[in-house]
Amino acid sequence: MSGSRFQCLVLLQVAIMTSIRAFGSELSPDKVLVAPVGEVTVFRPAGTPRAVFVAVHGIQSNQTWYGRLGEELAHRGFAVWAYTRPNAILRPGESAIADADSWELWIDQLETVGKRARVPNVPLMAMGVSWGARPVLASVALHPGLWNGAVVLNPALKTRKDINFLIGAFLSGAPFLRLGTFAIPLTTNDYTNNPSTINHWLSGGTLTKRCTNRFFGRTVALRQHADHRLADIQRPVLALLGGEDNLVPHDAVEKIFIRATNPRLTVSTVKSGTHCMILEKESPEIADQIENWTGSFAKNNR
Repeated sequence: MSGSRFQCLVLLQVAIMTSIRAFGSELSPDKVLVAPVGEVTVFRPAGTPRAVFVAVHGIQSNQTWYGRLGEELAHRGFAVWAYTRPNAILRPGESAIADADSWELWIDQLETVGKRARVPNVPLMAMGVSWGARPVLASVALHPGLWNGAVVLNPALKTRKDINFLIGAFLSGAPFLRLGTFAIPLTTNDYTNNPSTINHWLSGGTLTKRCTNRFFGRTVALRQHADHRLADIQRPVLALLGGEDNLVPHDAVEKIFIRATNPRLTVSTVKSGTHCMILEKESPEIADQIENWTGSFAKNNR
């Protein structure tokens, strides 16, 4: 091999490795402090994002549950800002009991992060999984001027454990003891039957396992508000329902969206998706559906 040819190959290899390192570093998540919400994990694409998603987690989880989906969306050109609700456990060894003075606080937190995440001339979207769909839908209905749309994943507008929550609240003293607590009545089988997911995500010390009666009452009020405002939503909303979800009955939730008779609401099913589908092999399919849906109206962004 001639010296000049060898030199060209070396230079090409160096250029490729440099590009890979640069691309990877751009897509690796970083941490941003958003007062008063706290530390937010941000997944950024290479270059200006096609859209920015502000992500709300479920009743027991935290922002780390968006890691896999955040990476998938970043590789497709989207930014994701995932934060943790106050009184939720973020790291092993922490302890917390879910509580809130009002459901409006959850709306305020979402919108505070949204205003920080906003990029000029780029669609700003709210995203919520399970319980997190409730503040998302309420915020998009109440403040369409902030949001360009929303995505809700296995939205917990109805669950197979609703009666268990009621029993837990009653036995703990509701409505007389607003700060009485009870165990959140969810099991690993409600989330998934995948052993890997159970071992990694559901068997550690990062699930919030108890809530106050006040938290439960605020959650019920927020769900009712979100349900009642579905017909009034003025922005496009995509609901992705897991066909294998043991907690959220996708047929019942689909009927809730259909009953709203709002043409801006789109419902789609991820056939093999469990309640933990954003953590599992369906994550690329979810990202593909979000990408296709977002592309259908991105040209109308502000």
